[in-house]
Amino acid sequence: MESLGEFGDHFQAKLIHSILLDSKFAEQIIEIIDLNSIDVKHHREILRLISDYYTKYNHVPSVDNVEALIVDINDDVAKKQAKIFIDSFKESVLKDKFEDIAFVKDKSLDFCRKQNLKKALLKAAEMLNYAKYDEIIEIVKQSVLLGFDKNIGLEYFDKDCFNNRMREDVIKAIPSPWPPVNKILNCGLGFAAKELHVFLACVTRGKSHLLVQCGAEAIKRGFKVAHYTLELSELKTALRYDSNFSDIPFDEVKKFKNLVWDRINQYSKNRLVIKEYPTKSASCGTIRNHLSKMKLQGFIPDMIIIDYADLMKPATSKKEKRFELESVYEDLRGMAVDFDVPILTASQATRDSADAEIITMEAIAEAYLKAAVSDTIISMSRTISDIAHGMGRFYVPKNRSGVSGMIYNVEVDTSRSKITTIGDEPVILQKQNVQKVWDGIKKNK
Repeated sequence: MESLGEFGDHFQAKLIHSILLDSKFAEQIIEIIDLNSIDVKHHREILRLISDYYTKYNHVPSVDNVEALIVDINDDVAKKQAKIFIDSFKESVLKDKFEDIAFVKDKSLDFCRKQNLKKALLKAAEMLNYAKYDEIIEIVKQSVLLGFDKNIGLEYFDKDCFNNRMREDVIKAIPSPWPPVNKILNCGLGFAAKELHVFLACVTRGKSHLLVQCGAEAIKRGFKVAHYTLELSELKTALRYDSNFSDIPFDEVKKFKNLVWDRINQYSKNRLVIKEYPTKSASCGTIRNHLSKMKLQGFIPDMIIIDYADLMKPATSKKEKRFELESVYEDLRGMAVDFDVPILTASQATRDSADAEIITMEAIAEAYLKAAVSDTIISMSRTISDIAHGMGRFYVPKNRSGVSGMIYNVEVDTSRSKITTIGDEPVILQKQNVQKVWDGIKKNK
């Protein structure tokens, strides 16, 4: 196979979609693609424009800029077809209609790498006559390296690298709503980017309220938030934000809509997008596509909230539910790294822990390995007595970037989606209660 045209016109179209949607892939493929391997003229012209733009500005043009560049196509027929193509792409973005993108990326990179290696080997064969062995080795080596990520990693002993990691703002993070908890998260900074942060609680104990409060806190601090809900509707989730921002109970916000608007409007310079998906209908791929769509429309979130991961669809079906859940959490953490944001979600605790004073990692339902993937786990326990008195407890069983094992008493106001830590320091349970906690851990083990 000598041409990408042998994969078909649709494949070439999806290749351009992939380049516009994924800047990292664009960097890899633009370096090695031979435009002559594209046999559809308007596809080839679009790729030529994108490649020239990338060479000049070192990044992929936006869709609007591609539309502007199309004017420079000399062939009127190709120019018209290119305009139709970009209009169709925009429509696909709005409808989230992107299928088989991963397959197209893999196939394209594989094809282009093989073609470049063939050219290098043919050139090397010619050079054998002149015994230029060192040059032959260099030509083949450079060909093999083409199309791969150029970032080899962090040079630890580099002085600039050292100075960079000593900066106060080197860790990109968004504070939690709870100052005592922030003290132990990433040197006091809160939820770090490229990490997965999980809230653990039983049914009806406040997981969704915790996530809303974290989103509201990020908005108040000037960050942009994408909130995905797989349980509540977009409307109910938005109303919970109304309650949190306005400090007016959920069932009364509509009675004071003018006051609510005045209170939330002070944060209007920031952005919050709430997107609803039916339970078990959205995978990480679905959310990645939606994030790419928002990026094309100028919205890049600083924090992603998913309510909640246990209700997501795995990328591939597996024989047991626990393996599916593990893959969902692995994919979420990968997404946090790719988008350079903190991802906050929640996980269901087992029924046995419904009236526990402290919920440990052993209470994670279905798949314990979810805990291994997560960077931070904060559980919230609420006994029947706690619920009656509007109280509860945070416990931090896992914290990669700080101390763990801390317990905090909290006040819980679900009518306003607000949870407040009591005091500035963690608490110590009474001796008999500590023994109960340890007995529970041993029993679960």
